[in-house]
Amino acid sequence: MVLHNSLRLYSSQDTFVIEPVYNDPSVVTENVVIHRATGEVRLNAPAGRISPDEEVMTIYGIMGFIRLLAGEYMVVITDRTRVGRIVDHDIFKLKDYKILPVARNNLALSDTQADERFFWNYRLQSKFIEHTRRNKDQDLSNFILPVVNGFVEIKAAEVNKKPFTFALVSRRSRHRAGTRYFSRGVDQQGNVSNFNETEQIVVVGGSPQGATNFVPTTRTVFSHVQTRGSIPIFWAQINNIKYTPKLQVFDDPETENAFRRHFEAQKKCYGPQLVVNLVNKKGYEGPMGAAFSKQIDVLNDPQIKYYHFDFHHECSKMRWNRVSLVLDYFHHDLIAQRYYKAELGADGSFRVLQRQASVMRTNCMDCLDRTNVVQSVVSRWVLNRQLQEVGILAPNELFETSEQFEPLFRTVWADNADVVSCAYSGTGALKTDFTRTGRRTKAGAFQDFQNSAVRYVKNNFMDGSRQDAYDLFLGYDVHEAGSFPLADTRPVLLKMIPLVLFVCFAMVTISLILPETLFSTSVAFFIVFWIAVAVYVIRFILANGMFYVNWPRLVPLGYDIPLSQYSKVQVEPKLGGAEVELGWKNE
Repeated sequence: MVLHNSLRLYSSQDTFVIEPVYNDPSVVTENVVIHRATGEVRLNAPAGRISPDEEVMTIYGIMGFIRLLAGEYMVVITDRTRVGRIVDHDIFKLKDYKILPVARNNLALSDTQADERFFWNYRLQSKFIEHTRRNKDQDLSNFILPVVNGFVEIKAAEVNKKPFTFALVSRRSRHRAGTRYFSRGVDQQGNVSNFNETEQIVVVGGSPQGATNFVPTTRTVFSHVQTRGSIPIFWAQINNIKYTPKLQVFDDPETENAFRRHFEAQKKCYGPQLVVNLVNKKGYEGPMGAAFSKQIDVLNDPQIKYYHFDFHHECSKMRWNRVSLVLDYFHHDLIAQRYYKAELGADGSFRVLQRQASVMRTNCMDCLDRTNVVQSVVSRWVLNRQLQEVGILAPNELFETSEQFEPLFRTVWADNADVVSCAYSGTGALKTDFTRTGRRTKAGAFQDFQNSAVRYVKNNFMDGSRQDAYDLFLGYDVHEAGSFPLADTRPVLLKMIPLVLFVCFAMVTISLILPETLFSTSVAFFIVFWIAVAVYVIRFILANGMFYVNWPRLVPLGYDIPLSQYSKVQVEPKLGGAEVELGWKNE
C-alpha cells in the first residue's frame, strides 16, 4: 500500500471530495466523499450535484479531523518541503495547513504500517480509521496519512572519497506528551514524558542524497536506534516562579507497576535495556537518582543493565572527554547489541542481514541536554564500526579525522538536540557547543545562559497554554466537562498585583528622567516610596508564585494544585508563603 503523493480537494456546499492526482491517465482513480451535513464518509461514492461555489485546491495529505465546540473541522496539508530521501522514499516536512469546517454552518490500521506511538495525528485520523474498521468494503488506508513530530536530517556525506547517505531521525511519542514542567515522569500505563526514539541511518551504494540521477546498484543500509524518556516514576516539579521549582517524588503504591509496565513495553519493542541515568547523585536531583535505582533493584530484571553516571560531577571542570566512561561501562553490551543491517539489490530484492538486539535508554532530568550529548557519543562509536565494516574506513580508523564529515556529524546531532529541546522546553538545547565543536566554549556557556533565561519565562508564564494545545491536538474532547475552568477566577487583588509593580517602575522611571527635579527632597521621597512599594510587591509575588504561573486548563496534571481556580481548596495568599505538600492522584 502506497499513500498518495498529492491530492485534489473539491469543496462545495454539500461535500468535500478528495481524489489523488495521477500523472498516468490509465490509473484508476479512487476518491473519498465527506458529506458536510452529516459528516458521513464514503469511499468512491458519487459526490452529488456540482455547485457553482465549488472550490478546488491541491493538498498533500489529510492530517485528520478535530471536533471543537463549534463543530467538526478537517485539517489538510497545503504546503510541504522535501528534506531528503532514504532508500527510495521521499521525506517531507510540513510547511503549511488549513483548517476547514466540515459542517456548512461552521458549527485495522496496520495497513498503514505506522507505529501508533509516533502517529501524532492518530486521534485526528480516527474518523477515517474507525470508518475503515467498521466497513470492510470501505478501506480508506490510502488516505490515512501518519504524521511524525520530531526531527529529520538527510545529508550526502563522504569519507575517504567514498560517498554515502547519512540520516538522523527522531520521533516524539504522542503518549504523555507535553511541556517541560507540566509533563513529568510516568503514567499508570507506563508511558513516560518526552519519550523520543532516535534512529541513525547510513545508506552505502546507489546514488547518495542530493544526486540528480539514481544508479540501480546493490545498496547496504545500516540503522541504529536509541531512546530517551523521563524517569519512569511518579514525580513532578511544581512551578512557583522560582528558578528551580520544588521537586516532589510521590510515594504512590502504583509506582512499581507503572515502572514495570514501562520497561515491559521497552523490552517488547527493543529487547534488553542498557539504561543510563545522568542525573546528579547529590543536591536536589539526588532523590530522583535514588528513586530510580530503588525501582531497578525492586524490578530485578536480568534484561535491564543500569548505570548511574553523574554527568555534572564526572564532566566538571570541562572534562567532557569523560563521557567515554559510558562507552567503557557498556563496551561488551554494545558489541553484543550490534545494529540493523540490510541489503537492497539492484533488482529490488531486500535482505535483512542483521538486527539490533537491544537498546540504550538514556535520561537526565529533562532528557534534553546531557542526554543528547551522551547519545551522540554512542552513535559516533556505532557509526565508526559500521563504516569500518563496509570498507569506507580502514580497521581501527575513525571518521573524526575527516575534515568534511566530522563537522557534518556534529552539526546534525546538535540540530537534533535543539529541535527535541524546543518542543519540550521552549528553547534550543544546552551544551550544544560541545556537540558542535567537541569542546566547551565561553560563547556556548553564554548561549546556555540565554536559553536558561528564556526557558524560565516560557515554563512559568507561557507553557500552560502550550500544554493545552498539545492536549487538544492529541485528543482532548472539548465536549467532555473539563476539570479546570477556562475563566481566570483568581481574586482581583492577585490579578492587580503585577499592574501595581508596573506602576512602581513607571513612577521611578518618570522621576529619573526629569533632571530639573532630580535632587529635590520631595522627588527623593517619591522615588523611595515607590521603590519600597515595588519591593513589597515583589516579595508578595514570590511568596505566592503559584498564583502567577500559567497553568494548563484542560487536562489535570495528576496532582492537586492548591489554587482556588483549580481545586476546591481555598488558599488565601499570605506574604511569606507556605510549603505545599502535594499528593499524586490515581484516577
